[in-house]
Amino acid sequence: MDVQEKPDTPYLRARQTVMTILNMRFFKVWLQPDFLFNLTSYAKEHDESIKLTHKFTDEVVKKKRMEYEKNKHNNNTDSKMKAVLDLLFGREIEFTDEQLREHIDSITIAGNDTTALTIAYTLMLL
Repeated sequence: MDVQEKPDTPYLRARQTVMTILNMRFFKVWLQPDFLFNLTSYAKEHDESIKLTHKFTDEVVKKKRMEYEKNKHNNNTDSKMKAVLDLLFGREIEFTDEQLREHIDSITIAGNDTTALTIAYTLMLL
């Protein structure tokens, strides 16, 4: 999917847009209520970016699920290093594609400027 090799992909731009708008909503109190936010152009941009990120993540989950199923039947699952999705596929609990997408979205967002945002939010609340 070339996200690591090409830093200027639509997925990364959309994810950055979502994070920027969420931060803006946090610091601008008039954008916090949904009914006011939904009246702005930011809401449309936010929703379009969310759809794009979900579409990308869904494609990754679908591709990895097909690879896992193929390798499972070929007994090629002995690798010591496994991707997060491979670990989730190998569980006794069967996750839906939507649940997997939510896990992957949480992991990717958690790795994005977590410390800086936490400090900023803490200082603002003080």
